[in-house]
Amino acid sequence: MKNITYLNNISLKADGKFNSSGILVEGILEYPNGMIEEGRFNKKGLQSGKRIFPDKSYDEGEFLNGFFVKGKRIDEDGNIFIGYFNILKGNIYQIGNLIKGKAIYTDGLIAEGKFVNNLLKYGKIIFPSGDINEGYFENGYLIEGKGTFLDDSQVDEGKFYLDQIIEGVRILDSGRIILKGKFHNNRLISGKITYDGIIEEGHFENENLKFGKITMDDGQILYGEFKKNKLVKGKIFFPDGTIQDHVF
Repeated sequence: MKNITYLNNISLKADGKFNSSGILVEGILEYPNGMIEEGRFNKKGLQSGKRIFPDKSYDEGEFLNGFFVKGKRIDEDGNIFIGYFNILKGNIYQIGNLIKGKAIYTDGLIAEGKFVNNLLKYGKIIFPSGDINEGYFENGYLIEGKGTFLDDSQVDEGKFYLDQIIEGVRILDSGRIILKGKFHNNRLISGKITYDGIIEEGHFENENLKFGKITMDDGQILYGEFKKNKLVKGKIFFPDGTIQDHVF
């Protein structure tokens, strides 16, 4: 190891191959703060190799004049980031953020796509349970796209708030049951439920029709107010054209 003066007049220790101008071109640099760089260099800094920080986190891959731009990052908690990174203004101690690629977290969650400030903006999140959210995200939450829930054989597609659907389509039981409309607290409040040839349309409470109509699989239509999915006040329209007032 020999002492050299490098970028911004920083006094460093270096070992490896030097060019005729005394610039390290391949080897190891040790910084005063304990950071270590190893790989290929030019006069503007590390170009390819590995940068190890004092907390043992590191960047490994391609660098542009000392700035990490492509490769793998493992942070101090063991989270892994793979892909492309932006360049922050300032000196080489600053760490750029992942902008495109994959983040693998120690809790088992995986995020893939485009990132802003290290948070997924567009792409998909795979949860440890196998559930998948894909689409557009804000502050780490799905706001528009598709959620697939394996345990419930459920697929939600539409607009979301805090990872819960607020408007769109919910498919259950491999398509046997379909809910379409507006949701609140993860339950349909207005819209349509289709199942086994039956269609319920209107306003719902706890996903039971409150007011609207039910079209039966034989063409019979029940219209009015409902309680526990039974017509309590309204009309019944029969396939032969007969109309019957109904009060329960």
